[in-house]
Parts: sequence; C-alpha cells; structure tokens
Amino acid sequence: MKHVIKWHRYFGLVIAFFVVLLATTGILLNHTEELELSQQKISNPLLLTLYGIPAPEVIAVFTTPNHRLVRGKQAAILDNHQITAPSPVNGLVEANGILVLASGESVILLTPDGELIDSITTSAPVERIGLAGNRVIVDSGDTKYVLNEEMTQLQPSQNLPEAAPDWSTPAALTKAQRDQATNLLPRNSIPLERVILDLHSGRLFGYAGVIVFDLIAIAMVVLALTGLWMWLWRNRRRNARRNPS
Repeated sequence: MKHVIKWHRYFGLVIAFFVVLLATTGILLNHTEELELSQQKISNPLLLTLYGIPAPEVIAVFTTPNHRLVRGKQAAILDNHQITAPSPVNGLVEANGILVLASGESVILLTPDGELIDSITTSAPVERIGLAGNRVIVDSGDTKYVLNEEMTQLQPSQNLPEAAPDWSTPAALTKAQRDQATNLLPRNSIPLERVILDLHSGRLFGYAGVIVFDLIAIAMVVLALTGLWMWLWRNRRRNARRNPS
C-alpha cells in the first residue's frame, strides 16, 4: 500500500500541471466574448509553424532611384504602403514622377504614395518593363510597346525610342537587406481563441497531442478513483483499530 500511495502522490504532481492548464484555458474559453479573444491575433513564427502557416517570404525587390517595391507571395509593399495588383509584380519603373509597374496582363500607374492612377491591359502577360530615356517600354514576349507621353495608352513597337531599354530587374539582396524587406511584408496571424481552444484539446500539437491529452484525462479519472479507494481503505483501517473485534 505504501508503494501505491507514493506512486499516487508523484503521479498527482505531474497531472496537477495539466489540471491547472485545462482549468485556465476552460475559464478563458467560457469568457471569449468578454475578453474578445477572437479579435486578438497572434503572429508568433513558432506558433504559426505548428499550424503549418508559412512565414512571409520575399520573392523579389524592385527599386527606382526614390522608391522600393517588395514582392511577397501574397502581398506587394511599395515603400511602406501595401498595394493591390491583379497578379504578382515583376517590374517597376519611375517616369515623370509616376510609378509604373508590370503585373500579369496589366501595366499599373501609381502615385508616389501608392494610389492608383490607371491600369492599362495588355494582350499578353507582361514579361518585363523598362525605361528608354524617359519613356516606359513594355515587353509582352512577341510584342513590345511604349507608353505614350501622356501615359494613357500603349503604342506598338515601331514607335520605340532608339535608346536601348534599361529593364527593371530584381535587386540583389544581402541577408540583412532580405530580412529588412521581409519585415515590411504583412505577417500571417491566427486568432487567440483558436490557439486557446486547440491548447485545451491538445490539437495544437497535432494528432499526437490529442492522444496525450486523452491519456491525461484517463489518468485524472484513475487518480480520482485510486484517491477515493485509498481514503476508504484508511477509514476502514482506522475504524478497525478503534473497534477491534
């Protein structure tokens, strides 16, 4: 019996941690609306890894003398402003104080603050964009265009300037520069309510976590039953000593 009591005591100390965890997360979940847990977001990289959510990744960075555009998998950041583009951006130039970027089958004109001026559709996806002097050149594979001086429409290739275009290409980045560019991209996040719920059930750690928490629940039942059994055993022994037959 001494071994059972000793085992019960030490095993209870281990299970006590999970009792506190389950009780705390349960109380929080009961007051999720008051605490606004669903509105609070968590973007911890380690936690997002557990959910299989990828961290922001820089695909390319395009620069002009005065501006920088960071292209990620799901977003594009012009300086410090997130911009909307129909397809991933693959080039950026600046002419007459206007930013012109290539995105899929579109040429998009923006103000220096990232506000949309116009979007011009091309007949084929734009492969690259560049400058010849102060004129914007668009290459759609078999066809090249030049943006007219008013910057309102694309003209066919026979009107190209004589100067060779300076094509926009992704900038070469050091690790520090890539890390700095990554910090500009919006981070994925997950509601705090979801994290607490998954922690309460063990799903935060995948299927193995669910099994572990199931075993812990069984252990709690076993501890409760063995505790009751030991209490009855001691009472019976105590009564036997008081009333010897």
